[in-house]
Amino acid sequence: MWNLAERGFGFRDLEIPTRPVWRMQASSLIGESDRALPSGVFPSIFSTEVIDGFLKGFSNASWFDGVEEVALSRRAGDDLFELRYVRDGKNFTILIQKSKHDLEELSLALEYILNRLRLEGGNHLIDATYTDKVVVKSLPAGAREGSSR
Repeated sequence: MWNLAERGFGFRDLEIPTRPVWRMQASSLIGESDRALPSGVFPSIFSTEVIDGFLKGFSNASWFDGVEEVALSRRAGDDLFELRYVRDGKNFTILIQKSKHDLEELSLALEYILNRLRLEGGNHLIDATYTDKVVVKSLPAGAREGSSR
């Protein structure tokens, strides 16, 4: 991963696991440099520290193994991580804004919530975008956060 804020496209080695799949909002605004990017490299509005901090906070959690996809975007000026999590044939969408929670506490809370929800049927949205609380909603089959279903 390259950090364009560093002179000369400073390469930064991140320990990103092969799973989950990552999706990030790209940006054409990559700074003042007009240098061409290497093939397969795209500009992003997110710093490498954002991704690195997320991975350090959650990648060792036992529940993180069930995460199939992480989408990184912005909501209300804050980084938003949307995780697609599958456990025992049930689908969960987990929304996380790191600035709203201590990551260690949130990880423990998510482990507890996911263990409780595995006993229930259906799909769920777990929304950790509020300060000091996590909201859990039931979703109809196939629904995603923000959809009209």
